Amino acid sequence: MTGKREEARERAAVRRRELAKERAREVIPWLRALGFRAEEARWRAERCEAIPEASLEDRVRLALSHVGSMGRSARMVLRHFNDPLAFSLCGLAQRW
Repeated sequence: MTGKREEARERAAVRRRELAKERAREVIPWLRALGFRAEEARWRAERCEAIPEASLEDRVRLALSHVGSMGRSARMVLRHFNDPLAFSLCGLAQRW
């Protein structure tokens, strides 16, 4: 009986990790639309695995907030969110 419970917990944990990865991958097209290379978009999307329950907008914001070894300045990308024209030109306004 205990073995079955442990297996069920393990399966549930695996499902949660898979869901977190899937939800993180939803961020990649938005980062690509902002001009990030595929590799960098995937790197930034991995940071979103920690918050799978967050809205897509919050996950994109988290991905944009990570400035690190990939080298892109977050300020340049965040201008898309603050400038309505740039935001609409990159196609995000219609999708959000």
